[in-house]
Amino acid sequence: MNGALLSSKNMGWCTPADFFSELDQEFHFNLDPAATDKSAKCARYFTPADDGLKADWGGCRVFCNPPYGRQITDWVRKGYEESKKPGTLVVMLIPARTDTSYFHDYIFHGKADEVRFIRGRLTFTDEDGNPTKDAKGRPCSAPFPSAVVIWRSKDMAQSLRDMVLDLIKDRDMKRRYFMGTNQTTKETRRASYDAVIPKAKERGRLILETLGSRSMTVSEITDELVKAGRIPYYNRNYVAPRLSELKDMGVVETCGRRRSTHSTATEAVWRRKEVEHDSP
Repeated sequence: MNGALLSSKNMGWCTPADFFSELDQEFHFNLDPAATDKSAKCARYFTPADDGLKADWGGCRVFCNPPYGRQITDWVRKGYEESKKPGTLVVMLIPARTDTSYFHDYIFHGKADEVRFIRGRLTFTDEDGNPTKDAKGRPCSAPFPSAVVIWRSKDMAQSLRDMVLDLIKDRDMKRRYFMGTNQTTKETRRASYDAVIPKAKERGRLILETLGSRSMTVSEITDELVKAGRIPYYNRNYVAPRLSELKDMGVVETCGRRRSTHSTATEAVWRRKEVEHDSP
């Protein structure tokens, strides 16, 4: 591969808006430490002049698509180290180069909480949101696979684990659920689903009841909860974090995207697992 493609000065690897939106709905980011004034994905961000490598990320929910040049090791190390600070989440989009030292030093061997390898190749954009193009001016996918790496501070990871363990009382179920990173079987998901229905926190239970056999967006679920008088006013944060938690437990999943009922943006469509679904 041409080394210039991965140069730190190449601004052709900006995150696609729809890809970021999907992650943002799950994690609710509030810091982009590797941005420009044009490419920033969060209200708070650091430009090259600010030097995100030297800045403090502690206590933030960080999305980072770092420069893909020689400094990428420094960025991955920074993400790993910052995630040790209380209340810190770091989600990083990087080339899936599993043979590199930074993968082995800061991601593999339990260093990262999750690694999500992206199917196919992403179509990145320039700073203005225009798709990267080939020599003939046609939109093209990246010449490398990508991965999303997730590090959570101990308090955040423990909070998620405690919630799941509180919901799943059966000891054998706990053992099977946590036997490895996301190594859940259909049987495990079924048992998790059965355990969650009567014991989930009130808001999670309301979300599952609202979904039923339907497929719905966060906006649609929130609208129905307001209409039914279950929550006082429209606020996505009543619903989105609970869906992320239920997804981590294997109880719900995404099944597409459609336009939000409150904006022109598209958002993920959610449904419960292990139930018969209504036809679209």
